[in-house]
Amino acid sequence: MNKMDKMNEEQYRAAIEKDPVNADLYYELACLIFEEKKDINFNNQAIDEVKKAIRIEPDNGLYHFKLGLLHKAYGNTGHDVIEFKICIHLKYNIIECEKLIAEGETKYDEQEDNLFNQTLARLEKNPDSARCLASMGHQYHYFKDDLDMALEYYLKAYKIDPKESECLIGLGRIYGELGKVEEAVNYFEQYIATNEDRDKKYEQGYGDRKSTRLN
Repeated sequence: MNKMDKMNEEQYRAAIEKDPVNADLYYELACLIFEEKKDINFNNQAIDEVKKAIRIEPDNGLYHFKLGLLHKAYGNTGHDVIEFKICIHLKYNIIECEKLIAEGETKYDEQEDNLFNQTLARLEKNPDSARCLASMGHQYHYFKDDLDMALEYYLKAYKIDPKESECLIGLGRIYGELGKVEEAVNYFEQYIATNEDRDKKYEQGYGDRKSTRLN
């Protein structure tokens, strides 16, 4: 990522309006908000901007790492560990992420188990819900490190609703981890097409960024 000249918030937002598929702009804006607005009331603003960057480049380790650091700084226990685990899956800053996970893991273990059980309970009540199935796949993928079970749940979700975003991203990442690049690209492309109605401008910049997501 090329380092950008320092701008103020208004300038970043003006730049984003002109180039809404430039993920780096959202990332830099999040950093600015965090540095300049220490008030806890602004925490969601910084987090939201990083999430926008991730929507454009969902497999950018730097963005997930920053989101993890923001959650950690704001005391969002568990959310930070989730992002650091995603970074490890993406092979980004592995040693530092493992250290950060270890620091918060004791506190997080109970919350992780609760979250898994809550997700399972929702699925039991809604066995035909693509969203619940995809959430269960996410649990197995990142919390249980069980790719086979994660893939099984993601594929079940896909069969019910091939436009479920979490399912498409999950399938793309798993196939990428398995070295099946063609399948991974296929699901990432479906993700972009699915979100076209939400913001058609994202697809405009996808061609330049497709290889970045898989590297």
